[in-house]
Amino acid sequence: LGGDDLFVVPENLRSYLSTLGSPDDDHFVGRRFKGYGTDNYFNSGGAGYALSRGLVKKYYAVLEHPDCSPHQKTSMEDVNTAACLRKVLGVGLTDTRDERGRERFH
Repeated sequence: LGGDDLFVVPENLRSYLSTLGSPDDDHFVGRRFKGYGTDNYFNSGGAGYALSRGLVKKYYAVLEHPDCSPHQKTSMEDVNTAACLRKVLGVGLTDTRDERGRERFH
C-alpha cells in the first residue's frame, strides 16, 4: 500500500518478499517509524508497506473492531493499520533492513 507518489520495482519487491517464508504467515513489512507515545511503531505509508496474503485475510476479518478505529476519519491509515494489527491480532513489524542495515523501503 502506498500513495500516488510511490515508486515500486515489482521484481525487487517480489524477490524480497519471497525470502520471508509462506505468504500465508503473518508479515507486515515496510519502513518503520516511531509515532507518539510508547509502543507506537508503524510502517510509513509514504514509503509504502505490504501485508502478506494470510495477514490481509485476518486484517479484513477484524476491521470493524473498535481498536481498529473503523469510523475514524484520518489521513493516517498507516498509523491506524499498525495499531490495529498490533492491538487486535498481536502482529508487529518485520525488520526489512538488509544485511548491511540499509532500508529497503524509502
